Amino acid sequence: MKLKKLTALLLALAMAFALVACGGGGDKPAAPDAADADPKALSASDPLVVWAWDDAFNVPAMQDAIDMYVAQNGLEAGCIKIDYMGSDDVETALTTAATSGDYSQLPDITLLQDHDYQKYLLSYPDLFASMADSGIDFSQFAQYKTNYSTVDGVNYAVPLDSGCVIAAYRTDVLADAGYTIEDMTGITWQRFIEIGADVYSKTGKHLMSDNADGFDPLLYMLQSAGGSMFNDDGSINLTTDNKPLVEAMQIYADMMNSGAAEMVSSWDEYIASFASKETTAGVINGAWILSSIQGGNDSMEGKWEMTTMPTLSTVDSATCYSNNGGSSWGVLASSSKAATAIDFLANTFASKDNATELYDKVLHSANLIGTFAPGLEADIYSGTLSKFGDQEIYAMIAEWAPQVPTSADSMYYYEARGVLGTAESKLIDGADIETVLAEAMNNYATQVG
Repeated sequence: MKLKKLTALLLALAMAFALVACGGGGDKPAAPDAADADPKALSASDPLVVWAWDDAFNVPAMQDAIDMYVAQNGLEAGCIKIDYMGSDDVETALTTAATSGDYSQLPDITLLQDHDYQKYLLSYPDLFASMADSGIDFSQFAQYKTNYSTVDGVNYAVPLDSGCVIAAYRTDVLADAGYTIEDMTGITWQRFIEIGADVYSKTGKHLMSDNADGFDPLLYMLQSAGGSMFNDDGSINLTTDNKPLVEAMQIYADMMNSGAAEMVSSWDEYIASFASKETTAGVINGAWILSSIQGGNDSMEGKWEMTTMPTLSTVDSATCYSNNGGSSWGVLASSSKAATAIDFLANTFASKDNATELYDKVLHSANLIGTFAPGLEADIYSGTLSKFGDQEIYAMIAEWAPQVPTSADSMYYYEARGVLGTAESKLIDGADIETVLAEAMNNYATQVG
């Protein structure tokens, strides 16, 4: 992100948080009535506009939904239009509109990253339309997904994708060190470190990598045990009393210091570490990372296998399931077509009757797996990717996704994540955990008050 753009975004967000502190934003508007939806009123000259990013993932999935809705209602081509808008640009535009009160440049529907919803819903309660009267059965989506966009029991977005965490390994590298995929299945993170250090000593390859700007493993380790950086009331909990956090931080430091994992300096280097440079023989991340594995060197054809992620060992609620990344569709309350926009989502991504057809399409057009139960029940997940041989990876992910634990969230997610990353860096360098967490709490308080 360019400095000028980053500065503008930070200024806008500072204004947003100031409004929260003084109770700004006003009362939430009434939920659009499903009876007011009028698909026949849509036209190419006055289309329903959708903002989305990623031409290989979110955009084709939305286009599949549009094609379905247009065909079902006998609508004119072009009556629902996708405008490409990067994720950072979406946030900047939403914040600018909400702080200025000028919503004229906003679309009818926008994609928004899940962790951003609480920030906007609490800062600007009149920005997104309530889906309370939509007729959508949100209990059919994974609860960890709907929690992100729910306030006071009211849903404000329809989930799109699952970021269900997978663990994928190069079986040829494992074999060179005397291991198989079975040795990597059902293990703790401590065992992962032991195996990873051994693999590194014998092959010179790490079992995973991470981007120095990310620290994603800390967050998906936490969620795998239902843990969080926050308490249930949204207050910060970067303390030694947070048992999953303490274990996750110590594991992360041990991975980096043992050779089991390597730290790289950018996202591009992260992808290259397993896809082209092959310094890393494993990946643990959201299922969307499969496309990067599949796009790797041809020499790796059929040499990858997938299993569940390792578990925390000191937490009773620990599981081998987690989520990393993901987004959902929100309808702007300022839209004159809000009721129709919600009807569109209700009859595509949230439709029990259309689940088999649509989720089959998005799987094949975008490698996208959702968390909508009727779609997951359908027999559409057979098949695999060439890098994984005959392993039916989609069926495995569809089975794991509904088992991801829920965890507490906050509008200050990214602020907490930032200070946690700083604390982890110091822990890796040898500082003690009590000191780095105390500093993290102070840094967080300085940022958010």
